[in-house]
Amino acid sequence: MTGQPILDYLQPRLFRPLGIQGATWETCPRGINVGGWGLSVQTESLAKFGQLYFQKGVWHGRQILPAQWIDEATTFKIQQPLPEKPSRPTIGTTGCRAIAISSGAVGIMPSVATALSGSS
Repeated sequence: MTGQPILDYLQPRLFRPLGIQGATWETCPRGINVGGWGLSVQTESLAKFGQLYFQKGVWHGRQILPAQWIDEATTFKIQQPLPEKPSRPTIGTTGCRAIAISSGAVGIMPSVATALSGSS
C-alpha cells in the first residue's frame, strides 16, 4: 500500500511515539514483512502496547491509535470450542488478531497498520 516495509511505516507513527527501539519483524524470502506475526520487541515495549490499549490509544496525551479501533480490536468475536478439560481457559478471538482468554488476560499484538493508515 505505501511501498514501505511495515517497520519503516510504523516507526514514526507507533514505535517512536511509544519510545520503542530495536524492533525487528520477520520477512519472507522477497524481503516483505510477514505482517501477521514475527514482530520482536523487548518485554518493556510489549508492556507499552498493553498500556496503549488500556488507555484507548492515547500515549502521553496524544491519540496514537483511534479509540474506536481499540474497542473493535479488543471486542470478543468468535467463541472457540470449549476445551475438553474445564480447568483450561476458554479461548476466543477478537477482531484484529488479539486473543481474549477467560482468565482476563488479553493478547495485544494485532496488526495496527490499518488503524494508522492516513496518520502522520
